[in-house]
Amino acid sequence: MSEVRAGITRHSSCGRGSCGGAGYAGTTPAFTAGTVLHRTRVRLTQRFWAAYLVATQTPGFSALQLQRQLGIRRYETAWAMLQKLRRAMVRPNREPLKERVEVDET
Repeated sequence: MSEVRAGITRHSSCGRGSCGGAGYAGTTPAFTAGTVLHRTRVRLTQRFWAAYLVATQTPGFSALQLQRQLGIRRYETAWAMLQKLRRAMVRPNREPLKERVEVDET
């Protein structure tokens, strides 16, 4: 775990802030605290790529595709990340569409 005080991140594994975030697989917890992908052990760049891929794919994106695109070892990690991103993309108080709705697939 880490502790942030006055902008300095201290890790409980070493007690110092200069260990490079040992135990976090290259991530920086201070940047992701309070976000959708908090507590995922995936690099920050992979998180941004995942968000980009999920948002730009027209028919949708499977966890297996995400795993292959990002080079994630475990399917479960890709699945959990995809579920968190999908949950974040839904507006909680949305209203159903009314009247006539036209859909363009291009």
